[in-house]
Amino acid sequence: MAAKPRLNAEPREDRGTAAARRLRHKGWVPAVLYGAKRPTTHLQVSARELRALLAHRTSIHVLVELVLPGEDRRLAVVQELQAHPSRDELLHLDLHEVLLTESLRTTVPIEGRGVPFGVREQGGILEHTLFALEIECLAQDLPELLRVDVSELRLGQALLVKDLPPLPAVRVLTDPEVSVFAVSAQRVHAEAEEAAAAAEAAAAPAVVGEPSGEEAEEQPTAAGRPAGRG
Repeated sequence: MAAKPRLNAEPREDRGTAAARRLRHKGWVPAVLYGAKRPTTHLQVSARELRALLAHRTSIHVLVELVLPGEDRRLAVVQELQAHPSRDELLHLDLHEVLLTESLRTTVPIEGRGVPFGVREQGGILEHTLFALEIECLAQDLPELLRVDVSELRLGQALLVKDLPPLPAVRVLTDPEVSVFAVSAQRVHAEAEEAAAAAEAAAAPAVVGEPSGEEAEEQPTAAGRPAGRG
């Protein structure tokens, strides 16, 4: 198995909102580690180290070698990373410990490569409708990204899940008939956007107030699947 990126972590004793704020102020990110039939462990990791690890990744679901003081290294998948919605601040990290023989259910991002024939020669627009593929595989076979060549797509054509290049040792869970990429006419695309905008405007409720400063500050954005927090 190829070497995995390392992430240093330390045990965390204090818990709760106030303790988490103090940790973040000192440059740490509160974290929890669960899975592999072990009790949940409350940890803290360096915000700087975590940013560096994820800086050039296309997905947060990275398999890392977790280094804990006085312990053997463990393998874990970055399951969820919560970030502040308006500040450049990492709030909380969830790690799922895995075994090499354990089967994982997660997602892999999909990226299109090339300019479709239907765009460059026929004046169409490329629509990317599915951005992540649900998969199941062993931890050691977890792919980071699925790159798809869309250069041959013509106007009116779609590329479905079943048309994607196979991923070695990976079982795809997403419906094979779901569209991933499609090339449509610009007029149809514009009309669809206008109709969606009109429907959204008609259904939008009136805004009667905004959350208080404290409430707004504590509303995170999350990447990945929800999981427990410490």
